[in-house]
Amino acid sequence: MTRNEEIILRATELFHRHGFIATSIEDIADAVGIKREGIYYYFKDKSDILYAVIKPTSDALLRGLKRVVALPFSAEERLYLAVENHLDQFTSNHRQMEIIFRAVYAKERGNRSAPLAKTWSAYGDLWAELIRSGIAAGEFAANLDPGLVSRAMLGSCNTFSTWYDPDGEITLTEFARTYFSLFAYGLFERQKH
Repeated sequence: MTRNEEIILRATELFHRHGFIATSIEDIADAVGIKREGIYYYFKDKSDILYAVIKPTSDALLRGLKRVVALPFSAEERLYLAVENHLDQFTSNHRQMEIIFRAVYAKERGNRSAPLAKTWSAYGDLWAELIRSGIAAGEFAANLDPGLVSRAMLGSCNTFSTWYDPDGEITLTEFARTYFSLFAYGLFERQKH
């Protein structure tokens, strides 16, 4: 592991445990076993480290959703795959996903978040596009606001990061099925005609 990778790894652990704001450059340097000044050889500031921590996962989310939206499947199938794509990031990126959640919703970010804001905005727009295409195809209710629905779904999927235990008994596949069913069909049993 390179020193750069070690800084990112230790920063990820500290940001996850204590939050971005409560973690200092000194904390990161101590965890790596170097002097504070050594961090500045690799990163210009703490915001730069946060950017390095969450950019790969943010980019992976967007790439995955672009693939899902482009598939020649029904809107219902693509919606399931979109939920699955989002929750799948928790398999290997649990800490990063929680840090992203904090960065987006709790405003726990530094001045390097502007480029990531574009990624997150594009991601939200793709979710809305998916809902819009389902409405246009007659698969989803016509009275839905695609932006509002996509924000509600993403909000639910993102808060998952605050309580999900990757070592717990429930698998991500089960979570994806449950979340999708709740979003797509609600809590009520469907009436058979």
